[in-house]
Amino acid sequence: EDLGGTSFAYVSAADGTAITVEVRDNTNIPASGEAHIAFEPGNAFLFDRASELRL
Repeated sequence: EDLGGTSFAYVSAADGTAITVEVRDNTNIPASGEAHIAFEPGNAFLFDRASELRL
């Protein structure tokens, strides 16, 4: 999903877990295939599935 300077990639982890990744700087992401994703832990926004509260 391309929103100008920010895009969202909807990916699945090896175990099938759905993950939404915010991508900046117009990084080219292939529509299918394997992706290697890394991030700074301090920049992550993680949420509890049941309560939907940020962890």
